[in-house]
Parts: sequence; structure tokens; C-alpha cells
Amino acid sequence: MAHALAEQCLRDGTSPALQTGTSLQGVEVNEEMVWAVGQYLSACRGLKQEASWFDIEQYVDLSDLWSDEGETIPEPMFGTADFMAYHDDSKTLYIVDFKYGAGVLVKVDGNSQGQYYALGAYLAMRHKLDIENICIVIVQPRLADEDGVTRRSWTLTTDELMDWAKNTLKPAVEKIDRGEVEYVAGTHCRFCRIAGECEKLYDFTLQSAKDEFDDLDTSLLTNAQLAEVLAKKELLEIGLKAISEEAQFRMETNGETVPDWQLKPRWSNRKWKDENAAADALKLLGLSVDKIYKVVLHSPSEIERLLKIGGAPNARQLISPHTERHVTGQKLAPELAGSAGDEFDDGLDGDDQPDGGRDTPPVDRDLQK
Repeated sequence: MAHALAEQCLRDGTSPALQTGTSLQGVEVNEEMVWAVGQYLSACRGLKQEASWFDIEQYVDLSDLWSDEGETIPEPMFGTADFMAYHDDSKTLYIVDFKYGAGVLVKVDGNSQGQYYALGAYLAMRHKLDIENICIVIVQPRLADEDGVTRRSWTLTTDELMDWAKNTLKPAVEKIDRGEVEYVAGTHCRFCRIAGECEKLYDFTLQSAKDEFDDLDTSLLTNAQLAEVLAKKELLEIGLKAISEEAQFRMETNGETVPDWQLKPRWSNRKWKDENAAADALKLLGLSVDKIYKVVLHSPSEIERLLKIGGAPNARQLISPHTERHVTGQKLAPELAGSAGDEFDDGLDGDDQPDGGRDTPPVDRDLQK
């Protein structure tokens, strides 16, 4: 519903705060949704200021990728781009994708979904606009990376986009159309509808567990072997989660039996039935008010969110004199190409100024390919 609210506000120019407490398609518009949508609107409106053309929730399809070569697309391939804007001075078409989810951090560099939407937009507008560059922007307000960045962008040329379309996407689609389907286990499995039933993922999970943990003595592993096992960690977790969810679904929904496993009730933590009545009863038991209640200062991130909702875009700057961060230890993380510093900041730190690039809109810092 956050997408619906964002579209409405982009079209009529209103603030999402006006909808706080209302119901949109059966879902309450709360403060968190208002704040997140506000972050997305800031990115879009910043791009819109310099745009000679823009569109909201634009339908795009990829049929021209085949028709340009006198062929017919095997299956309809289409989608909706959340927001698009074109800047004449840099000849750049911006594709903005709003991610309201807070479960999985969405990287932008090389993002296939982003390239899919960008391709559809480019094919639709290439004869109307002089497009040389494509900038894919992902706005994910509720899940920042380790550096606090919630808006990430990646710029590529139209030649690079078409090279991906013709040499990666098109052959893959045609291969599937011929029935040459190849299942490959990977981190993408977390989004697959048949992950819990996939033999490939099952085989990988089971074999990896056998290979890596049968008579395992970690002290005997070389550093290279440790790295090899760690590389499978995320996929093993995805496989085990999918298999667990499939087993529970079959037992709950179909009444099936999974050997050696059962369904047990999941209990919530205890809570007061009526806080006011409980407090009165506790006073009668001799507890003072200061022992019944505790006043706790909200965390800096929560205060920052509340200030943003209240209309302070520089909230982080305002509270920074009163906050601090300490390194509490180290954690294991994979080495990735590039660094978070290459992605553009969400504009809240103040000290980060846009670096060079093909084009730098007011709210973005482009990640150059």
C-alpha cells in the first residue's frame, strides 16, 4: 500500500502526512509508512525538478527487443516502472524503484530487475528522447546499508544496457522457451515460489551439509577451505528455511505427516491484559510508580525518524552532537567489489558532497560503472 500512497502523492503533489491514520485499500497508513514514502518522494521530486520529461507508474514491455529483429517475443514480458525522469543536459534517463520492504537489502549495481525496467523504459522512449545513459535508483528507506545509505544508484550507458539485453536476457528467455530449463541453486532462491519443492536446492542443501559437517574438525581446515564453506552459508540457510516452510505448510494445510517432526504451538511473550488495571493492582501490592513504569529515551535512529516525520530533513545533523558510535568488535563479512562509499548518500550526513559523474541530481550521488 506504500506504493499506492506514493503514486497518489506524486500525482497530486500532496504530502503523505495528510493520510496519516487513514485506511488505504484496507491498510492503515501509519507514521512509518508516511516517513518511508516521504523519502521516496524526495528522490523523485528532486529528479523531477531538473527533468524535461517524467512519468509515474509507467507500463513498460520488452517486445521491441524481438520485433526489432523481425522476431516474436516468446512470452509477454512487461512491468511497471515506479518513476522515470529524463535530464536533457546529461542525456540520462532515471528509473526509480521504491522498495518498502525491510527484510533483504537490495543492491543496485548490476541489479537484473532494475535493468529489466530500464530496458522497457528505454525501448519505449528511445525514439522520443536522446538517451545515452541510464541511471537506476533504488530507494529503500526502511533498510539502510551499514553506512546508513537508503538511496543507491548505478549508471550505465545505453550500449551497456542493450549488450546485457541481447547477450544475457534474450538468450536466457529463448532457452527457457525451448524447454531447456536449468535450475541453479543460489541466493535468488529466497524469492522463488517453489524453493521448498525444488530438487536442486534440496540436493545442494543436503549434499553441502554432508560434505561440510560430516566428522567436521574446524581446526584442521585451511583458510581456503573455511572460505569455501562460508561461501555456502547463505545458500544453506535459504535452503533450510525453504524446506522448513514447505514441511510446515504440508503439515498445517494438508494434514500430512513428516517423519520425526510435529507442529507445536508458538507462544507469545506475556503481556498485560489491561495496562491501567494492572498498574492499579501493582500499586495495591505496594509498588511505587517509579518501579511500575520506566522512562527510556528512544534510540537515535528512532528519534531521527520521528524528526523526519515532523518535517526536519536534516534530522541526523541536528542530533549528531548528542550521538556517538563505537566499534564493539568485528564480524565476518564477504569481500564485495566496490564499497558502500561509492553509493550515493541519503543526504542526511551533510558532509558528503556529490562527487563527479555524468549527472548529479540534487538528491543523488551516482555510482559510476
